[in-house]
Amino acid sequence: MFLPAAWLFQGYMPIAGMVFVCLIIFVAHRSKRLRTEAQRDVQLALLNKFTTAEEMTRFLQTDEGRRLVDQLALPSEDDPRHQAVGLLIPGFVLTSLGLAFVVLHWVMGADGYLVPAIITGFLGLGFFGASGLALYLHRKLSLTKRR
Repeated sequence: MFLPAAWLFQGYMPIAGMVFVCLIIFVAHRSKRLRTEAQRDVQLALLNKFTTAEEMTRFLQTDEGRRLVDQLALPSEDDPRHQAVGLLIPGFVLTSLGLAFVVLHWVMGADGYLVPAIITGFLGLGFFGASGLALYLHRKLSLTKRR
């Protein structure tokens, strides 16, 4: 049975897109888990270097100890500013992609670019709005200090 190439292209593209999104989510989750495991291993190795709590306390009170602790400290993902920046990045990417589809719609004159432009553009604007709303609510609820 012979199937036209256009039908195959239309049938497999949504599936390929979903597989690609799942692959991106898997890689992001795995890299975060590996980073957390590496941080845990470094902290355990540091704790194993000291035989007594007094030794560790003396080391942490020195300038080198404070510097080491500052280097090991990662920014908290619970920090509202960190969350807002995390929402700004996909907002910028999706809005830019939406604008690129609008430009393609104007340049090519094809209506096929208009729907992706609207979807990605409004998703990007939604991420921008969510970022601003997250910061506003955290400040309103006095969870963050104004700088």
